[in-house]
Amino acid sequence: MDEHRPLDFEFTLICDLSGSMNEERPGGKSYEQRLCAVLITEALDEFEKKLRAERFEKVIDLRVFTEVRGFAAEDEELKGMSGVIDYYTRVKISRRLSSCVGRRTADYKSLAKVASRLDADIGTSLRERDLKKGLS
Repeated sequence: MDEHRPLDFEFTLICDLSGSMNEERPGGKSYEQRLCAVLITEALDEFEKKLRAERFEKVIDLRVFTEVRGFAAEDEELKGMSGVIDYYTRVKISRRLSSCVGRRTADYKSLAKVASRLDADIGTSLRERDLKKGLS
C-alpha cells in the first residue's frame, strides 16, 4: 500500500508566563502547566530517541523538531526549534515555568513568532504532507 508519510514533525509548545498563572503549589496553574510541559518534552525526547534508532536501521526517516516559547508582556524563547531536547534544557524550562510573574498576557506575540516562520517553503511542505506542525 503506497502512503504518503510526513518526513518531519514540528511541535511548538507555548506557555503562559503571566502573573495570573503564578500558583506554584499542587493543583495551581503554574505548577500544573510546568508538569504538562515536562511530560510533553520528556515524551518528545523519548520519541526522537526511538526515531533516531529506527533511522539508524533505515526503517523510517521521520524527524521530530521541538520548540518551547513563553509569553507574558513579551514573547520568550525557552527552547529554539531543533531536533534535540536534552535533559538540561528540560530542567531550564521547568525552572522558568515555576516563576510566572509577567504583568500582561500577550499571547499574540508568541503566536505571531510561530506564524512568521510559516513561510512559503514550510507552507508547501505542509500542503504536500512532508511536514506536520503541532501547536499546543
